[in-house]
Amino acid sequence: MNRNKTIFKILTQDEWVDFQRKGEFEGSELDQADGFIHMSAETELQGTLDKYYTPGEFIILLAMKSDKFDTRLKWEESRDGAMFPHFYGALNLSHVRWRRQLRADDEGRFDVSDFVGEVK
Repeated sequence: MNRNKTIFKILTQDEWVDFQRKGEFEGSELDQADGFIHMSAETELQGTLDKYYTPGEFIILLAMKSDKFDTRLKWEESRDGAMFPHFYGALNLSHVRWRRQLRADDEGRFDVSDFVGEVK
């Protein structure tokens, strides 16, 4: 697996505020229940947004480089057989390359086409 890929984490506004306050993010309730932080590569990001996030929500999209993580970052098979990045630890603010606040468009979709590929 390419060790220098852009990977993404989607947070709620409250999760982002808490992450900034603490300096680390131990995961959402789902992440904690599964034992790792769910993230997406560029190819899975839009599908994750379409499946799990609803119109009207504001989300925070964090972009990170996979080479900034240690061996606790694992690429594991998930939805539709795709290999997703899962991090078995807490995210640190130093992992974050950039962030964007997004809201669904008039059709109820979060469009990330302007951001995918922004960090190479």
